[in-house]
Amino acid sequence: MSTPPKGIEIRAAESSDYEAFYGRPLPHTAFGVVVEEDGKLIGLGGYALKPEGAIVFFDAKVDPAKYRRTLITAARRVFCAAAKLRRPVYAYREPGNPKSERLLRHWGFEAATQVDGLEIWKWQTR
Repeated sequence: MSTPPKGIEIRAAESSDYEAFYGRPLPHTAFGVVVEEDGKLIGLGGYALKPEGAIVFFDAKVDPAKYRRTLITAARRVFCAAAKLRRPVYAYREPGNPKSERLLRHWGFEAATQVDGLEIWKWQTR
């Protein structure tokens, strides 16, 4: 995997990171990675283990285009960990974001179903 640029760190997420990023603790067991720039939390991604399966998520507080390579490196770490689950992983397609479908397809997700107007995509681990 590539090395992040100077001042950027990708590390394993701690429970306090979820609260700092989202303003509340994550209510599920999760694996995640954070992206920090000079100690400031700028992105968080991972998967949460919910009763219906593992749900992958990625969020950034910055323009993703500016940090594209770093965010892709972080996403690769999440998918490497998710592959070890050996079960399906799901993602919600971001409504109103035309690039989200292309990104989900790029990572190997396939459209699975709709629930309450949200598209749910599935990624099958090997």
